Order: sequence, then C-alpha cells, then structure tokens
Amino acid sequence: MLVTSSTEQYYKTIQNLVNGYAGLTFTGSRSNSLDTALKLLNRRHPQLNELGLLSLICEDPQILADLTDLLLVHETYFFREPDLLKRFIDLVSKQQTKETNSRGELKIWCAGCSTGEEAYSLAILLDERLPGLDYRILATDLSLSALRKAEEGRYSQWSLRGLDEATKKKYFVRSENSYSIKNASLRERITFAQMNLKQVTSLTPEWTPLDAIVCRNVLIYFEKPCIGRLSKLFFDHLDLNGFCLTASSDPPLAPNSGFSINAGNCGIVYTKATPANLTHTINHQPNILAKSVHRKRPEEILKATEKKPVDEAREIATTNGGNYLKALEVYKNGDCKTAIQLLSSSTNKNDKKVLTALNLRYISHTGKRNDIEAFLEGLMQKSPCEEDELVVGALACIELKVLRRAEVLLRKAVYLDRKSSYTHHLLGVVSFKNGDLTSARKAFCNAQKIADGQTVLEPIANIEYTDQARFCLDIERYLCLIGEKNNNE
Repeated sequence: MLVTSSTEQYYKTIQNLVNGYAGLTFTGSRSNSLDTALKLLNRRHPQLNELGLLSLICEDPQILADLTDLLLVHETYFFREPDLLKRFIDLVSKQQTKETNSRGELKIWCAGCSTGEEAYSLAILLDERLPGLDYRILATDLSLSALRKAEEGRYSQWSLRGLDEATKKKYFVRSENSYSIKNASLRERITFAQMNLKQVTSLTPEWTPLDAIVCRNVLIYFEKPCIGRLSKLFFDHLDLNGFCLTASSDPPLAPNSGFSINAGNCGIVYTKATPANLTHTINHQPNILAKSVHRKRPEEILKATEKKPVDEAREIATTNGGNYLKALEVYKNGDCKTAIQLLSSSTNKNDKKVLTALNLRYISHTGKRNDIEAFLEGLMQKSPCEEDELVVGALACIELKVLRRAEVLLRKAVYLDRKSSYTHHLLGVVSFKNGDLTSARKAFCNAQKIADGQTVLEPIANIEYTDQARFCLDIERYLCLIGEKNNNE
C-alpha cells in the first residue's frame, strides 16, 4: 500500500482500514476519537512514528483490532432506559401468552453487549417478571476487553445506579469498591462471545431461530450499507413473530427489510410478521462463535500490572484540555461526582454550563423526585435566567415528566439564543412527547440546519452525547419517526 506522510492521508488511510474491518464510520467530530485512540496506541509502541505505526496497523490484524477497541464507546449501566426494558418484557410476555415459542426455550441475542450490563439486566428482568421461564441469552461484542469484563461480572457503584437496594442485595455481592454478580444460574443463562457485526453472516444452528434481538445504541456507528445488511441478518434469524428492539438514538433499519415497525418514544420495535423470503436463506457457519470467552477465570481476564485504556485516556485529556476535557472523560467513564469536583472551581463560562448539567445528572441518578424539584426551583430563582440555565431547567422538567413546563422554558431559551442546535433539538423532543408533530418537525429541522454547520458538540450536549455525529443521527432518527407517524395517520 502506497502511503504519504501527510496528516490528512494518514488519518484517511486508517479510517478506511477501521471501516473495512468493523464498519465504523467517521463523521463529524468522531475523527477526534480516532486521534485520541491513535495516541493511546502510540503509547504502547512509542518507538514508532506515524508511518511506522500505520505500517504496523496494516500488517498486524491484532493491532488493527486493538485500535478499533480503543475507538469503541463502552458507555452503559444496569437498567439503562427502563421504559425500553419494560417494553422488552411486555413483548416477551405477549409471546409466551400466544404460545409462539413452541421450542420451549426462549433465545435472545444481545448484539453489542459492551461490558455486559445490558445482558445481565435482561436476565434479571426475565427472572423477576417471568419466573420459571426457560431462556438463553447470546451476548456478543467486538471488544474482547469489554467481554472479559462482562464475563468477570464485577462492576462499580456507578454502573448500578439504576438499581434499587433490594435488587443489588439479591443479585450482587458487594466488596469494598465493587459489586459482583453472585447468582450462578444467572451467569449460566448468558453466553458471551466476540463477534464482528461487519463480517458476520450467520449464527450457529443452536441459536436459531431467535425469539428476540436487542441491539441498542449500536447501529449509530455503522454506515447505511452495513445497516441494510444487518437488517436482513436480523430478519432471517428471527422466528415468526420474533422481534428486534433498537434504541431511540439508533437510525432505522432498512425500509425494505420485511419488518413491521412500531415506533415509540423509548425506541423502535421491528416485528417479523411474515416468513423469510426464500432468497433469504441462512448459511450457517459453525465456527462463527469460536472466539467465545465463556467461563474464563477472573485471574485470566485481568492483569493487575496492565495500564487500563481508560486511565490513559484521562491522562491525555488532562494534558490536552485541562479540567474541562478531563471532567467530560471522567463523567463518560461513570464518575459524575469527580467530574463535578473538577469543574467546581472553574470560572470559565462553558465549564459552568457543563457543571450545572452535571449537577442535575448526579441528582437524577442518586436522588429522589423531591431533590430534582428542589434543584429546579433553586435554578429558576435567578432572574433573569440565562439560556443555559433554562435548558438545564427544561432537562429537570423532562426528568420530572412535566413536559409543558419544559416546553415553556425551552421556547424562552430559543428566544435568547436561536443558534443553539441542542436547544432546538430538546424542544423537538418535548414537542414530540407532547404529540405536537408539526412543532417537533420544525424544531428538529432547525436543529439539523444548525448542527450541519457545527463540528463539535455544544457544552451541555456533551453530557448527553458522545460526539456530534451521534447527535446528528438522533435528529435524523426523530425526523424519521415523525415521518412514520404522519404516514400511519
């Protein structure tokens, strides 16, 4: 491969390699993630310059896999998006009522399981809500390091912030700084395995046909041709009346994939209401799960002397951007309290905006409804409120499900700053939840127009999104949902 030493060509070549290997796209500010990942990789091979590192990535498949692993966002926690999980249980319950699962064993594929919180959450919910149900979960991810953590089943307090104390005591053993899955039968229900969704063509026969596929916050990283291929893969592997559940931030599956679609505020349900087309035959590959990491011992999984990528990322953030970048990195790795401490003494205006939003996020995860109400009233006591304070106040109202008040605050914020894509986006979300599709579409179109001219996220948006590309995809997804609802009406 002929490679020049120009920075543009250097990054473009690596982007093409990663895209070819894993299907990841590099739009908007996602190139910043590549820059950070390359710095982390270069620290492991400090003797190499740009061309040397590029040659290593080209020649060694494992190095390319390591780089891709550094690019993946393992941002998750137990019982994330509870409304979507409730929908999952309702759908499974309906399946059992209709006796559509004649095999007697429910088979679920958790595609893109990251560090395992989602797979364990599904298992806990099934045990709690449908006791006695016979089921198995296949939990796959591209990242071997994430799968090893999932297999170990040990998590921080922050990962359990969506669980009540009774559930923690029932399913976890607490140590000084972590919680571990203690229920052996729960572990045995789940098989963790490495899988590249860009390259996979089928599952092994033991896993087909499937009753359900859960693929949340994964499709946002793929280009349209890859999403189209996955749409066909999901359809082919589901049993009749089986369903696929995607998150609210995911782009829609291919429109010609054969699914019936039920769009809602908390996600999209794709149901296989008709048998697979005869041309959609499944070509089984017995070795597709050969890289399963099922049942490895903890001491084989983690090396105490190895420096973790998260620690390296935090160090780089500190070097390059001071407390602001470090606070965001720490927050997105699950430590909201430390992120707040890092920004508490800053006098920078953007830092203060993020600090206010972080305080709300911390209260939302650790406090009760009255704590959020007190936070909101304290924020609104200032007169006049600035645009960012109105936006955070609207976020608090959304948490409290007081959507009309959220809309009032956001319209005031738009009046103060018409060039904020995130404010227009939030106004669209609230209007959508209120059933006002005309206002929602107008707000999302305004957000999209402004966002197209932006390369980085606005300060408060950094709390909710990993990068500008994901933010833009969320806007596009809502516009698709509005189109679907208008067509149905």
